[in-house]
Amino acid sequence: MRFRKRSGLSDDMKAGSGEARPRPISRVPRMVPGALSLALLTSSAWGQSAAPQVLSLQEAIAMAKAANPEAAMANSEQREAKAGVQSARAALLPKLGASETFVDSTDPVFAFGARLRQGRFTSTDFSPDRLNYPPATSDFTSTLGATWMLFDSGRTIHQVRAARENSVAAEQQVKATQQDLAYKTIRSYYRALLADQEKVTTAAAVARARSFMKETQDRVQAGLALPAESMQADVEISQREQEAAEAESNAQLAYADLAGVLGEPSHPLTLESPVGTPAPVTSSLDELRGLAFKSRPDLAAARGKIVAAGEALRASHGAYGPQFSTFANVQADNPHLTGGGNTNWTVGAKAELQLFDGGERKAQVSKASAEREIAEASYSQAETQAGLQVKQAFYALQNAQRQYGTSDEMLAKARETLRTSTDRYTAGLVTVTEVLGEQEQLRSIELNRVESLYRWWTAAAQLRLATGEDGVSQAVPNATPQLTDQTGKRP
Repeated sequence: MRFRKRSGLSDDMKAGSGEARPRPISRVPRMVPGALSLALLTSSAWGQSAAPQVLSLQEAIAMAKAANPEAAMANSEQREAKAGVQSARAALLPKLGASETFVDSTDPVFAFGARLRQGRFTSTDFSPDRLNYPPATSDFTSTLGATWMLFDSGRTIHQVRAARENSVAAEQQVKATQQDLAYKTIRSYYRALLADQEKVTTAAAVARARSFMKETQDRVQAGLALPAESMQADVEISQREQEAAEAESNAQLAYADLAGVLGEPSHPLTLESPVGTPAPVTSSLDELRGLAFKSRPDLAAARGKIVAAGEALRASHGAYGPQFSTFANVQADNPHLTGGGNTNWTVGAKAELQLFDGGERKAQVSKASAEREIAEASYSQAETQAGLQVKQAFYALQNAQRQYGTSDEMLAKARETLRTSTDRYTAGLVTVTEVLGEQEQLRSIELNRVESLYRWWTAAAQLRLATGEDGVSQAVPNATPQLTDQTGKRP
Protein backbone atom coordinates (compact mmCIF):
# COMPACT_ATOMS: atom_id res chain seq x y z
CA MET A 1 0.00 0.00 0.00
CA ARG A 2 1.48 3.34 -1.02
CA PHE A 3 0.89 6.41 1.10
CA ARG A 4 -0.26 9.35 -0.95
CA LYS A 5 0.00 12.95 0.21
CA ARG A 6 -3.07 15.10 0.20
CA SER A 7 -2.89 17.95 -2.25
CA GLY A 8 -6.51 19.08 -2.52
CA LEU A 9 -6.15 22.19 -0.37
CA SER A 10 -3.24 24.09 -1.86
CA ASP A 11 -4.77 24.23 -5.33
CA ASP A 12 -7.18 27.00 -4.36
CA MET A 13 -4.92 29.07 -2.12
CA LYS A 14 -3.15 32.26 -3.02
CA ALA A 15 0.49 31.95 -2.09
CA GLY A 16 1.22 33.96 1.02
CA SER A 17 -2.19 35.61 1.22
CA GLY A 18 -4.29 32.86 2.80
CA GLU A 19 -7.16 33.74 0.46
CA ALA A 20 -9.05 30.85 -1.12
CA ARG A 21 -9.59 31.28 -4.85
CA PRO A 22 -11.36 28.95 -7.27
CA ARG A 23 -9.02 27.51 -9.82
CA PRO A 24 -9.38 29.76 -12.87
CA ILE A 25 -11.25 28.53 -15.88
CA SER A 26 -10.16 31.50 -17.97
CA ARG A 27 -12.25 34.23 -16.44
CA VAL A 28 -13.57 34.51 -12.90
CA PRO A 29 -16.53 32.13 -12.53
CA ARG A 30 -19.93 33.37 -11.34
CA MET A 31 -22.62 31.95 -9.05
CA VAL A 32 -26.10 31.02 -10.18
CA PRO A 33 -29.41 32.59 -9.15
CA GLY A 34 -31.33 30.77 -6.45
CA ALA A 35 -33.72 28.85 -8.71
CA LEU A 36 -31.24 28.19 -11.52
CA SER A 37 -29.98 24.71 -12.43
CA LEU A 38 -27.70 23.62 -15.23
CA ALA A 39 -26.97 20.66 -17.46
CA LEU A 40 -23.78 18.97 -16.36
CA LEU A 41 -22.53 18.20 -19.87
CA THR A 42 -23.69 19.21 -23.29
CA SER A 43 -26.57 17.23 -24.73
CA SER A 44 -24.34 15.86 -27.47
CA ALA A 45 -22.22 14.10 -24.88
CA TRP A 46 -25.12 12.03 -23.55
CA GLY A 47 -27.59 12.07 -26.41
CA GLN A 48 -30.65 14.16 -27.08
CA SER A 49 -33.17 11.65 -25.71
CA ALA A 50 -31.81 11.10 -22.19
CA ALA A 51 -33.77 12.85 -19.43
CA PRO A 52 -31.75 15.05 -17.04
CA GLN A 53 -31.39 13.93 -13.44
CA VAL A 54 -31.34 16.50 -10.66
CA LEU A 55 -28.15 15.88 -8.71
CA SER A 56 -27.66 17.38 -5.25
CA LEU A 57 -24.21 18.02 -3.89
CA GLN A 58 -24.58 15.18 -1.39
CA GLU A 59 -25.50 12.81 -4.20
CA ALA A 60 -22.58 14.02 -6.29
CA ILE A 61 -20.19 13.30 -3.42
CA ALA A 62 -21.63 9.80 -3.02
CA MET A 63 -21.30 9.24 -6.77
CA ALA A 64 -17.65 10.33 -6.73
CA LYS A 65 -16.84 8.00 -3.85
CA ALA A 66 -18.49 5.09 -5.63
CA ALA A 67 -17.21 5.61 -9.17
CA ASN A 68 -14.03 7.69 -9.04
CA PRO A 69 -10.84 5.72 -9.90
CA GLU A 70 -9.03 7.22 -6.89
CA ALA A 71 -11.52 5.63 -4.51
CA ALA A 72 -11.31 2.31 -6.35
CA MET A 73 -7.52 2.36 -6.14
CA ALA A 74 -7.57 3.15 -2.40
CA ASN A 75 -10.03 0.32 -1.76
CA SER A 76 -7.87 -2.09 -3.76
CA GLU A 77 -4.80 -1.10 -1.76
CA GLN A 78 -6.75 -1.73 1.44
CA ARG A 79 -7.68 -5.22 0.25
CA GLU A 80 -4.04 -5.79 -0.68
CA ALA A 81 -2.93 -4.79 2.83
CA LYS A 82 -5.51 -7.11 4.44
CA ALA A 83 -4.27 -9.96 2.26
CA GLY A 84 -0.75 -9.15 3.47
CA VAL A 85 -1.89 -9.75 7.06
CA GLN A 86 -3.30 -13.15 6.14
CA SER A 87 -0.11 -14.03 4.29
CA ALA A 88 2.07 -13.07 7.26
CA ARG A 89 -0.10 -15.02 9.70
CA ALA A 90 0.14 -18.12 7.55
CA ALA A 91 3.82 -18.43 8.47
CA LEU A 92 2.81 -19.16 12.07
CA LEU A 93 0.88 -22.28 11.07
CA PRO A 94 2.22 -25.73 10.12
CA LYS A 95 2.54 -26.65 6.46
CA LEU A 96 1.04 -29.87 5.14
CA GLY A 97 1.74 -31.34 1.72
CA ALA A 98 1.35 -34.52 -0.34
CA SER A 99 3.17 -35.90 -3.36
CA GLU A 100 3.19 -38.91 -5.67
CA THR A 101 6.38 -39.95 -7.48
CA PHE A 102 7.08 -42.75 -9.97
CA VAL A 103 10.60 -44.00 -10.78
CA ASP A 104 11.67 -46.96 -12.94
CA SER A 105 15.43 -47.59 -12.96
CA THR A 106 18.23 -50.18 -13.10
CA ASP A 107 20.48 -48.13 -10.84
CA PRO A 108 21.84 -50.61 -8.27
CA VAL A 109 21.54 -48.28 -5.29
CA PHE A 110 17.99 -47.25 -6.23
CA ALA A 111 16.90 -50.83 -6.90
CA PHE A 112 18.31 -52.03 -3.58
CA GLY A 113 16.66 -49.21 -1.60
CA ALA A 114 13.35 -49.41 -3.44
CA ARG A 115 12.91 -53.13 -2.81
CA LEU A 116 13.93 -52.61 0.80
CA ARG A 117 11.43 -49.78 1.33
CA GLN A 118 8.74 -51.80 -0.44
CA GLY A 119 9.27 -54.72 1.98
CA ARG A 120 10.15 -57.10 -0.87
CA PHE A 121 13.83 -57.69 -0.09
CA THR A 122 14.85 -61.40 0.07
CA SER A 123 18.05 -63.34 0.48
CA THR A 124 18.38 -63.75 -3.28
CA ASP A 125 18.74 -59.98 -3.55
CA PHE A 126 22.18 -60.37 -1.88
CA SER A 127 23.50 -62.20 -4.93
CA PRO A 128 26.46 -60.22 -6.36
CA ASP A 129 25.02 -60.40 -9.87
CA ARG A 130 21.63 -59.10 -8.67
CA LEU A 131 23.30 -56.41 -6.58
CA ASN A 132 25.51 -55.24 -9.43
CA TYR A 133 23.09 -55.77 -12.31
CA PRO A 134 19.57 -55.54 -10.93
CA PRO A 135 16.56 -55.75 -13.25
CA ALA A 136 14.48 -52.66 -13.85
CA THR A 137 12.73 -51.74 -10.62
CA SER A 138 9.58 -49.62 -10.38
CA ASP A 139 8.67 -47.57 -7.33
CA PHE A 140 5.46 -45.60 -6.74
CA THR A 141 6.17 -43.30 -3.77
CA SER A 142 3.21 -41.64 -2.00
CA THR A 143 4.22 -39.08 0.64
CA LEU A 144 2.24 -37.05 3.18
CA GLY A 145 4.45 -34.59 5.07
CA ALA A 146 4.18 -31.71 7.54
CA THR A 147 6.60 -29.03 8.75
CA TRP A 148 6.19 -26.41 11.46
CA MET A 149 8.48 -23.52 12.29
CA LEU A 150 8.28 -23.33 16.08
CA PHE A 151 10.78 -20.53 16.63
CA ASP A 152 12.48 -18.06 14.28
CA SER A 153 13.80 -15.44 16.73
CA GLY A 154 10.57 -13.42 16.49
CA ARG A 155 10.89 -12.71 12.79
CA THR A 156 7.42 -13.92 11.82
CA ILE A 157 5.74 -12.21 14.78
CA HIS A 158 7.19 -8.83 13.78
CA GLN A 159 6.22 -9.41 10.16
CA VAL A 160 2.62 -10.04 11.24
CA ARG A 161 2.60 -6.86 13.33
CA ALA A 162 4.03 -4.86 10.44
CA ALA A 163 1.34 -6.22 8.12
CA ARG A 164 -1.38 -5.29 10.62
CA GLU A 165 -0.10 -1.74 10.89
CA ASN A 166 0.03 -1.47 7.10
CA SER A 167 -3.58 -2.67 6.95
CA VAL A 168 -4.68 -0.04 9.48
CA ALA A 169 -2.76 2.61 7.54
CA ALA A 170 -4.49 1.52 4.33
CA GLU A 171 -7.88 1.84 6.01
CA GLN A 172 -7.04 5.37 7.13
CA GLN A 173 -5.83 6.18 3.64
CA VAL A 174 -9.21 5.13 2.24
CA LYS A 175 -10.85 7.64 4.58
CA ALA A 176 -8.40 10.33 3.50
CA THR A 177 -9.11 9.58 -0.17
CA GLN A 178 -12.84 9.82 0.42
CA GLN A 179 -12.41 13.20 2.11
CA ASP A 180 -10.25 14.42 -0.76
CA LEU A 181 -12.90 13.30 -3.23
CA ALA A 182 -15.61 15.04 -1.22
CA TYR A 183 -13.68 18.30 -1.37
CA LYS A 184 -12.88 17.93 -5.06
CA THR A 185 -16.55 17.27 -5.75
CA ILE A 186 -17.61 20.36 -3.78
CA ARG A 187 -15.06 22.49 -5.61
CA SER A 188 -15.97 21.17 -9.07
CA TYR A 189 -19.71 21.32 -8.34
CA TYR A 190 -19.50 25.01 -7.44
CA ARG A 191 -17.17 25.69 -10.34
CA ALA A 192 -19.79 24.28 -12.71
CA LEU A 193 -22.49 26.44 -11.13
CA LEU A 194 -20.28 29.51 -11.36
CA ALA A 195 -19.36 28.81 -14.96
CA ASP A 196 -23.01 28.48 -15.88
CA GLN A 197 -23.79 31.75 -14.12
CA GLU A 198 -21.12 33.39 -16.23
CA LYS A 199 -23.09 32.26 -19.29
CA VAL A 200 -26.27 33.74 -17.84
CA THR A 201 -24.73 37.06 -16.89
CA THR A 202 -22.85 37.52 -20.17
CA ALA A 203 -26.00 36.72 -22.15
CA ALA A 204 -27.88 39.31 -20.10
CA ALA A 205 -25.09 41.79 -20.75
CA VAL A 206 -25.43 41.22 -24.51
CA ALA A 207 -29.18 41.79 -24.31
CA ARG A 208 -28.71 45.01 -22.34
CA ALA A 209 -26.09 46.27 -24.77
CA ARG A 210 -28.39 45.65 -27.73
CA SER A 211 -31.30 47.30 -25.96
CA PHE A 212 -29.28 50.43 -25.24
CA MET A 213 -27.88 50.35 -28.77
CA LYS A 214 -31.43 50.69 -30.13
CA GLU A 215 -32.24 53.45 -27.65
CA THR A 216 -29.05 55.28 -28.60
CA GLN A 217 -29.83 55.01 -32.32
CA ASP A 218 -33.31 56.42 -31.67
CA ARG A 219 -31.83 59.35 -29.77
CA VAL A 220 -29.26 59.97 -32.54
CA GLN A 221 -32.00 59.97 -35.17
CA ALA A 222 -34.00 62.38 -33.04
CA GLY A 223 -30.98 64.67 -32.77
CA LEU A 224 -30.71 64.18 -29.00
CA ALA A 225 -27.35 62.36 -29.06
CA LEU A 226 -24.13 62.35 -31.06
CA PRO A 227 -23.35 59.54 -33.56
CA ALA A 228 -20.26 58.70 -31.45
CA GLU A 229 -22.57 57.38 -28.73
CA SER A 230 -24.04 54.89 -31.19
CA MET A 231 -20.53 53.75 -32.13
CA GLN A 232 -19.64 53.27 -28.45
CA ALA A 233 -22.76 51.20 -27.93
CA ASP A 234 -21.83 49.05 -30.95
CA VAL A 235 -18.34 48.43 -29.50
CA GLU A 236 -20.01 47.49 -26.21
CA ILE A 237 -22.07 44.82 -28.03
CA SER A 238 -18.94 43.28 -29.61
CA GLN A 239 -17.17 43.07 -26.27
CA ARG A 240 -20.13 41.48 -24.56
CA GLU A 241 -20.61 38.92 -27.36
CA GLN A 242 -16.96 37.92 -27.08
CA GLU A 243 -17.39 37.46 -23.33
CA ALA A 244 -20.47 35.31 -23.94
CA ALA A 245 -18.51 33.04 -26.29
CA GLU A 246 -15.74 32.68 -23.71
CA ALA A 247 -18.30 31.89 -21.02
CA GLU A 248 -19.78 29.08 -23.13
CA SER A 249 -16.35 27.51 -23.57
CA ASN A 250 -15.55 27.92 -19.88
CA ALA A 251 -18.79 26.20 -18.90
CA GLN A 252 -18.04 23.18 -21.07
CA LEU A 253 -14.62 22.83 -19.42
CA ALA A 254 -16.16 23.12 -15.95
CA TYR A 255 -18.76 20.46 -16.72
CA ALA A 256 -16.07 18.14 -18.08
CA ASP A 257 -14.03 18.63 -14.90
CA LEU A 258 -17.01 17.71 -12.72
CA ALA A 259 -17.83 14.70 -14.88
CA GLY A 260 -14.26 13.45 -14.41
CA VAL A 261 -14.57 13.70 -10.63
CA LEU A 262 -17.91 11.85 -10.72
CA GLY A 263 -16.49 8.98 -12.76
CA GLU A 264 -17.93 10.06 -16.12
CA PRO A 265 -21.68 9.49 -15.52
CA SER A 266 -23.60 8.20 -18.52
CA HIS A 267 -26.71 10.39 -18.15
CA PRO A 268 -27.19 14.16 -18.32
CA LEU A 269 -27.42 15.76 -14.90
CA THR A 270 -28.88 18.95 -13.50
CA LEU A 271 -27.24 20.61 -10.52
CA GLU A 272 -29.05 22.18 -7.59
CA SER A 273 -28.34 25.76 -6.56
CA PRO A 274 -27.32 26.11 -2.90
CA VAL A 275 -28.90 28.46 -0.33
CA GLY A 276 -27.59 30.11 2.81
CA THR A 277 -24.16 30.62 4.31
CA PRO A 278 -21.76 28.26 6.10
CA ALA A 279 -22.00 27.87 9.85
CA PRO A 280 -19.55 30.18 11.67
CA VAL A 281 -16.29 28.73 12.97
CA THR A 282 -16.00 29.22 16.75
CA SER A 283 -12.69 27.42 17.35
CA SER A 284 -9.35 29.22 17.44
CA LEU A 285 -6.59 28.53 14.96
CA ASP A 286 -4.55 26.63 17.56
CA GLU A 287 -7.56 24.47 18.44
CA LEU A 288 -8.12 23.67 14.77
CA ARG A 289 -4.45 22.75 14.29
CA GLY A 290 -4.63 20.44 17.30
CA LEU A 291 -7.77 18.84 15.90
CA ALA A 292 -6.02 18.28 12.58
CA PHE A 293 -3.02 16.57 14.14
CA LYS A 294 -5.34 14.31 16.11
CA SER A 295 -8.07 13.55 13.58
CA ARG A 296 -6.68 13.64 10.04
CA PRO A 297 -6.75 10.14 8.54
CA ASP A 298 -3.73 10.79 6.33
CA LEU A 299 -1.65 11.63 9.41
CA ALA A 300 -2.97 8.51 11.13
CA ALA A 301 -1.92 6.50 8.07
CA ALA A 302 1.55 8.08 8.18
CA ARG A 303 1.90 7.22 11.87
CA GLY A 304 0.89 3.64 11.10
CA LYS A 305 3.58 3.50 8.44
CA ILE A 306 6.19 4.45 11.04
CA VAL A 307 5.07 1.65 13.36
CA ALA A 308 4.98 -0.84 10.49
CA ALA A 309 8.50 0.17 9.39
CA GLY A 310 9.75 -0.32 12.96
CA GLU A 311 8.27 -3.83 13.10
CA ALA A 312 9.82 -4.63 9.73
CA LEU A 313 13.20 -3.49 11.07
CA ARG A 314 12.88 -5.79 14.09
CA ALA A 315 11.91 -8.63 11.77
CA SER A 316 15.07 -8.10 9.74
CA HIS A 317 17.15 -8.33 12.92
CA GLY A 318 15.46 -11.65 13.66
CA ALA A 319 17.21 -13.19 10.66
CA TYR A 320 20.43 -13.25 12.72
CA GLY A 321 18.90 -15.55 15.35
CA PRO A 322 18.50 -19.32 15.39
CA GLN A 323 15.50 -21.20 14.01
CA PHE A 324 13.87 -24.34 15.35
CA SER A 325 11.39 -26.44 13.39
CA THR A 326 9.82 -29.89 13.39
CA PHE A 327 8.85 -32.20 10.57
CA ALA A 328 6.98 -35.47 10.01
CA ASN A 329 5.99 -37.56 7.02
CA VAL A 330 4.35 -40.84 6.08
CA GLN A 331 5.63 -42.59 2.95
CA ALA A 332 4.25 -45.54 1.00
CA ASP A 333 6.50 -47.34 -1.54
CA ASN A 334 4.80 -49.76 -3.94
CA PRO A 335 5.97 -51.63 -7.02
CA HIS A 336 2.57 -51.01 -8.61
CA LEU A 337 0.16 -48.08 -8.50
CA THR A 338 -2.43 -50.30 -6.82
CA GLY A 339 -0.12 -51.31 -3.95
CA GLY A 340 1.91 -54.36 -3.02
CA GLY A 341 4.57 -52.50 -1.05
CA ASN A 342 5.23 -51.07 2.40
CA THR A 343 4.58 -47.88 4.44
CA ASN A 344 7.01 -46.08 6.77
CA TRP A 345 7.01 -42.87 8.78
CA THR A 346 9.52 -40.28 9.95
CA VAL A 347 9.45 -37.55 12.62
CA GLY A 348 12.18 -35.15 13.58
CA ALA A 349 13.30 -31.72 14.67
CA LYS A 350 15.76 -29.28 13.20
CA ALA A 351 17.79 -26.41 14.67
CA GLU A 352 19.48 -24.00 12.27
CA LEU A 353 21.80 -21.00 12.62
CA GLN A 354 23.12 -19.27 9.54
CA LEU A 355 26.77 -18.30 9.95
CA PHE A 356 27.50 -16.55 6.67
CA ASP A 357 25.22 -15.22 3.90
CA GLY A 358 27.45 -12.88 1.94
CA GLY A 359 26.03 -9.76 3.65
CA GLU A 360 22.40 -10.38 2.70
CA ARG A 361 21.02 -9.97 6.23
CA LYS A 362 23.06 -6.84 6.84
CA ALA A 363 21.70 -5.30 3.65
CA GLN A 364 18.15 -6.18 4.66
CA VAL A 365 18.62 -4.48 8.04
CA SER A 366 20.02 -1.37 6.36
CA LYS A 367 17.10 -1.28 3.95
CA ALA A 368 14.53 -1.65 6.72
CA SER A 369 16.24 1.08 8.76
CA ALA A 370 16.18 3.45 5.78
CA GLU A 371 12.48 2.72 5.20
CA ARG A 372 11.70 3.61 8.80
CA GLU A 373 13.60 6.90 8.45
CA ILE A 374 11.66 7.65 5.27
CA ALA A 375 8.38 6.95 7.07
CA GLU A 376 9.35 9.28 9.92
CA ALA A 377 10.38 12.04 7.52
CA SER A 378 7.16 11.62 5.53
CA TYR A 379 5.10 12.00 8.68
CA SER A 380 7.01 15.11 9.72
CA GLN A 381 6.45 16.62 6.29
CA ALA A 382 2.77 15.67 6.30
CA GLU A 383 2.30 17.19 9.76
CA THR A 384 3.91 20.47 8.69
CA GLN A 385 1.77 20.55 5.55
CA ALA A 386 -1.36 19.83 7.59
CA GLY A 387 -0.66 22.80 9.87
CA LEU A 388 -0.12 25.06 6.86
CA GLN A 389 -3.32 23.86 5.21
CA VAL A 390 -5.33 24.58 8.35
CA LYS A 391 -3.89 28.11 8.54
CA GLN A 392 -4.55 28.79 4.85
CA ALA A 393 -8.14 27.53 5.02
CA PHE A 394 -8.80 29.41 8.27
CA TYR A 395 -7.69 32.78 6.89
CA ALA A 396 -9.36 32.12 3.55
CA LEU A 397 -12.62 31.48 5.38
CA GLN A 398 -12.30 34.71 7.37
CA ASN A 399 -11.46 36.72 4.27
CA ALA A 400 -14.39 35.36 2.24
CA GLN A 401 -16.74 35.93 5.17
CA ARG A 402 -15.63 39.57 5.50
CA GLN A 403 -16.01 40.18 1.77
CA TYR A 404 -19.48 38.73 1.76
CA GLY A 405 -20.40 40.74 4.83
CA THR A 406 -19.58 44.07 3.15
CA SER A 407 -21.30 43.25 -0.13
CA ASP A 408 -24.81 44.32 0.96
CA GLU A 409 -23.79 47.94 1.50
CA MET A 410 -21.90 48.03 -1.80
CA LEU A 411 -24.91 46.61 -3.62
CA ALA A 412 -27.25 49.23 -2.15
CA LYS A 413 -24.95 52.05 -3.25
CA ALA A 414 -24.49 50.60 -6.75
CA ARG A 415 -28.25 50.23 -7.26
CA GLU A 416 -28.90 53.80 -6.18
CA THR A 417 -26.16 55.04 -8.51
CA LEU A 418 -27.66 53.11 -11.44
CA ARG A 419 -31.12 54.47 -10.72
CA THR A 420 -29.79 58.04 -10.67
CA SER A 421 -27.80 57.59 -13.89
CA THR A 422 -30.81 56.08 -15.66
CA ASP A 423 -32.96 59.05 -14.68
CA ARG A 424 -30.31 61.50 -15.82
CA TYR A 425 -29.92 59.68 -19.16
CA THR A 426 -33.64 59.85 -19.74
CA ALA A 427 -33.45 63.59 -19.10
CA GLY A 428 -30.55 63.89 -21.56
CA LEU A 429 -28.04 64.94 -18.90
CA VAL A 430 -25.56 62.05 -19.33
CA THR A 431 -24.39 59.84 -22.19
CA VAL A 432 -25.27 56.23 -22.77
CA THR A 433 -21.68 55.28 -21.89
CA GLU A 434 -22.15 56.38 -18.32
CA VAL A 435 -25.35 54.37 -17.94
CA LEU A 436 -23.70 51.27 -19.42
CA GLY A 437 -20.78 51.71 -17.06
CA GLU A 438 -23.04 51.94 -14.03
CA GLN A 439 -24.96 48.86 -15.11
CA GLU A 440 -21.80 46.83 -15.47
CA GLN A 441 -20.53 48.18 -12.16
CA LEU A 442 -23.67 46.90 -10.45
CA ARG A 443 -23.38 43.57 -12.20
CA SER A 444 -19.73 43.26 -11.17
CA ILE A 445 -20.56 43.94 -7.52
CA GLU A 446 -23.38 41.42 -7.55
CA LEU A 447 -21.18 38.76 -9.06
CA ASN A 448 -18.36 39.54 -6.64
CA ARG A 449 -20.82 39.09 -3.80
CA VAL A 450 -21.84 35.65 -5.04
CA GLU A 451 -18.22 34.81 -5.79
CA SER A 452 -17.28 35.64 -2.20
CA LEU A 453 -20.05 33.30 -1.07
CA TYR A 454 -18.55 30.59 -3.27
CA ARG A 455 -15.13 31.21 -1.72
CA TRP A 456 -16.74 31.09 1.72
CA TRP A 457 -18.31 27.70 1.08
CA THR A 458 -15.15 26.36 -0.54
CA ALA A 459 -12.99 27.58 2.32
CA ALA A 460 -15.41 25.95 4.78
CA ALA A 461 -14.96 22.64 2.95
CA GLN A 462 -11.19 23.16 2.89
CA LEU A 463 -11.11 23.79 6.62
CA ARG A 464 -13.13 20.66 7.37
CA LEU A 465 -10.80 18.62 5.19
CA ALA A 466 -7.70 20.22 6.74
CA THR A 467 -8.87 19.42 10.27
CA GLY A 468 -9.79 15.85 9.35
CA GLU A 469 -13.44 16.10 10.31
CA ASP A 470 -15.47 13.08 9.29
CA GLY A 471 -17.97 13.73 6.54
CA VAL A 472 -16.69 16.72 4.62
CA SER A 473 -19.85 16.21 2.59
CA GLN A 474 -21.89 17.57 5.48
CA ALA A 475 -20.45 21.04 4.90
CA VAL A 476 -22.69 21.77 1.92
CA PRO A 477 -24.78 24.84 1.18
CA ASN A 478 -28.48 24.72 0.39
CA ALA A 479 -29.11 27.94 -1.62
CA THR A 480 -27.65 31.15 -3.13
CA PRO A 481 -28.73 34.78 -3.02
CA GLN A 482 -30.71 36.15 -5.94
CA LEU A 483 -29.08 38.54 -8.39
CA THR A 484 -30.81 41.64 -9.71
CA ASP A 485 -31.41 42.75 -13.24
CA GLN A 486 -29.99 45.88 -14.85
CA THR A 487 -32.64 48.11 -13.24
CA GLY A 488 -31.78 47.02 -9.74
CA LYS A 489 -34.89 44.84 -9.41
CA ARG A 490 -34.82 41.13 -8.66
CA PRO A 491 -35.84 38.98 -11.66
